[in-house]
Amino acid sequence: MGKKFLTKKVKNLLIAGLCLTVLVTLITALAQGVTLGGNLVGTLLSPFRAGLAAVDRGAEAVYGYLFRYDSLKAENEALKKQLAEAETASLTAERYEREIRRLENLLELKQEHRSYQLASANVISWSTSVWQQTLTIDRGTRDGLQEGLCAVTDTGYVVGVITECGANWSTIATVFDEGQAIAAALADNGATGVVQCVQLVGGAKQLELDYLPVDTEVPDGGAVVTSGSIYYPGGLMIGKVVSSQADAGGVWRYAVLETPVEAGQLEQVFILLDQG
Repeated sequence: MGKKFLTKKVKNLLIAGLCLTVLVTLITALAQGVTLGGNLVGTLLSPFRAGLAAVDRGAEAVYGYLFRYDSLKAENEALKKQLAEAETASLTAERYEREIRRLENLLELKQEHRSYQLASANVISWSTSVWQQTLTIDRGTRDGLQEGLCAVTDTGYVVGVITECGANWSTIATVFDEGQAIAAALADNGATGVVQCVQLVGGAKQLELDYLPVDTEVPDGGAVVTSGSIYYPGGLMIGKVVSSQADAGGVWRYAVLETPVEAGQLEQVFILLDQG
């Protein structure tokens, strides 16, 4: 246990106490007329027997404690193992659940864009700088990819467009790349503008739908979709409106958008093939 139950000082005190007890017992016995035979021996041994009994009870208590400690330790280890197994099972279930949701989203995406073939690709790296944000995927020209093709998430949100292709890799400039300008419209009323990334003070990036007519009604939470261009076919989801206001000069209106597209969080994208 790493601890001494009795120090030397305590032992000495116990011995002194025992001797004192024997002496007192002897004096008491003689005062009561106990003979020097067996009765006296029994009287003298009585404190020792009591002491031994106390030691025995103490030993049993220590043994019982050690036994309970070992039992509790074993039970604790068993519970830890069960908890680890439960956590592993939970993670596995969550992984399967995510995969099921992804397949359901993909099926819905295919149904919404029947005129396109979808080529899946894994994101192998990403890069963000002051002006650019790009992804690198593990598909290239040998997989039928080429520059100018649009990439989306499994839920149909626009990720960006392929700007460079190798045999087995491609680079995608995301919607947060400041070189991107996407013709877009409000799904509710068809008002058109241009979606682009704006850098704010402090370096944060914000996705905006700019150049709307100043009197346009822009509902919060409204969907913003592509209106159709050489790179982006019409009807693809770009984001949802968070807020809107007129520009500083009061000439046009802009809306701040939110999108689930985050370069560092994407694991897989889908490339739209055979557009048109």
